[in-house]
Amino acid sequence: YDHQDLPFEQLVAEIQPTRAAGYSPVFQVMFSLEDEGLGSAEFVGLPVEMIEVGNGMAPFDLILSFVATPKEIKGVLEYRADLFAEATVRRMVDHLQNILTAVTVDAERPLPQIPLLSLAETQKLLYDWNANGAPLAVAAPVHDLFAQQAAQTPNAVAVMCEGESLHYDALNAQANQLAHYLHRQGVRPGSPVAVILERSVRSVVAMLAVWKVGGVYLPLDTAYPLERLAYVLTDSKAVVVLTETAVFAKLPQTQTNTICLDGLDQALIAECSSDNLDVAVSTQDAAYIIYTSGSTGQPKGVLTGHDALVDHCQQMLLAYEMTAADRVLQFSSLSFDASLEQLLLPLLCGAMLVMRGADVWDARELLRQIKTLGL
Repeated sequence: YDHQDLPFEQLVAEIQPTRAAGYSPVFQVMFSLEDEGLGSAEFVGLPVEMIEVGNGMAPFDLILSFVATPKEIKGVLEYRADLFAEATVRRMVDHLQNILTAVTVDAERPLPQIPLLSLAETQKLLYDWNANGAPLAVAAPVHDLFAQQAAQTPNAVAVMCEGESLHYDALNAQANQLAHYLHRQGVRPGSPVAVILERSVRSVVAMLAVWKVGGVYLPLDTAYPLERLAYVLTDSKAVVVLTETAVFAKLPQTQTNTICLDGLDQALIAECSSDNLDVAVSTQDAAYIIYTSGSTGQPKGVLTGHDALVDHCQQMLLAYEMTAADRVLQFSSLSFDASLEQLLLPLLCGAMLVMRGADVWDARELLRQIKTLGL
């Protein structure tokens, strides 16, 4: 480049950066790659050999210097000892070696796949340090735990929304009937099932039914724009859409099998068995998909398994000390992942789930509902 050689002191004098004691102006990290140049020479009767001499001080926070020789590339990492511990710098060197080794083994390897950490560090960070010492009591997927709770408290009120309610036994039975119907419609373990329903008791039935048939629960807000709904239904490869008549007219045109729970399908669903469906669902299987807002591009689906969902719910039940005597308000959007915690915690301990309706409550109305419903 033109003018690439410029004394650093002259550059600083020209820029006149804000100066402070303790660090170099303009930049604090330096990289240098040079040829060996005069590695060895011989004058008349006098052989000469280069001797490496340390600076004894680091003018910058970090200086990574490489010297290329015909046989190898030698490197030195200088650092300020008052900023970095020796162990930290050694890790930096090890990480650089990991990168260089990976590149030399496979020069076509994509950059995101080049490992920074060693296998030992990966094991330590992801597993050893992440072991909290608490055993995971995830013995069954979430819908099986709900069925067990329904058998223990069949006559207790499970869910209530705007005057409509279902006892645990009835909620389990209706979810089973819908699960059997979904199985007839071709839903199999791992099949994404979109649920686009207004906030209601029916939405809880649909959620449980999707899990009972082994499907992956995909909640979508009825207020989403048509473009977002169409994109998510296509991107997720949903095999079925569960909705209702009032919402169906607002949905985008799609080839996905759409079931209106209050339409012609309602009578067919009522004819199905209310027994628990015999479908093998593992705690390792996917439980639900939540799509991001798409603020940085297209929305992206995030998949979560039954094991993570159940473990979270069990830990929250302990933290909140929730019991069957509690009444729990569910207020967040059903397409927001926080709704899963609000929906499931009461249903897994025999408490009553109280769902807010379509109207958003202000502080005064919230206080009134808390007093009226005994939340």
